[in-house]
Amino acid sequence: MVSKKLWRLLVEVKKATEITFILVGDHRQCAPVENEGVENYFDHPAVKYLSNNNLCELTIMKRYNQELWDALEDVDTVEVSKYGSKICKRNICYFNVTRKHVNHLIMNQCKPADALFSAAIDGDKYSQDIWIYRGLPLIARWTDKKVFVNNEYFVVDEIKDNIVVCHSERTDNDDKPYIHVFSIKSECLQKVCQLLFNSSQMSRRNNS
Repeated sequence: MVSKKLWRLLVEVKKATEITFILVGDHRQCAPVENEGVENYFDHPAVKYLSNNNLCELTIMKRYNQELWDALEDVDTVEVSKYGSKICKRNICYFNVTRKHVNHLIMNQCKPADALFSAAIDGDKYSQDIWIYRGLPLIARWTDKKVFVNNEYFVVDEIKDNIVVCHSERTDNDDKPYIHVFSIKSECLQKVCQLLFNSSQMSRRNNS
C-alpha cells in the first residue's frame, strides 16, 4: 500500500542519511492501489536501492502446515474425504448458506430439551431459526453504545420469563478485565446478535 510519493521520500531519506532499510513483503499479496502499472515491485529500482540490491526469499513454511498450504494451491482438486469429518464449535466459511447449515447442525447437537425456540426474522436473510439455551455463543450484529458493540462475543447465562441474560468479557481503561452483562427479550435477540458457531460471514459483512 506504499504510494509512489512515499517511495520517493524513502529514497531521499536514504540518500541523505544512508540509513539501512529492511523491506518485508509478499509478492502474492494484493497490488498497491495506484495507477503506475508496476508489474513487480520487488524488481523496482527504488526497492532495490533501499535494500542495497539484497533479496532474501524465505522457503521454509513457518506460519502454515505445508500439506494444507499445498492443498490450497488448487482447492478444486482437494480430496476432502482424506481429511475426515469433524464437528467443531467454531468454524469458518464464505457463504451465508453454509453458515446457516453449520449453525443448524451444531445447534441440534448442543441444544438441551428445554431450549427456547426463536424463529428467524421475517425479511432478514441473515437470520435463521435458533434455539436459545445457557452457554449459547453469540456475536453482536451492530453497536448500541455501551450495551454491545459490533462483533462483540457473548454467552447466554440465563433465560427467565423470556428474558435472555448474556455476558461478555471486556477490559477497562486500565486494561483490567471485567464481565459485562446485558439482558434482552428473547424475541429481540436475533435483531442484535447472531450465532457464533460460524461467524466469519457475519463479521465480514459488518466490517465492510
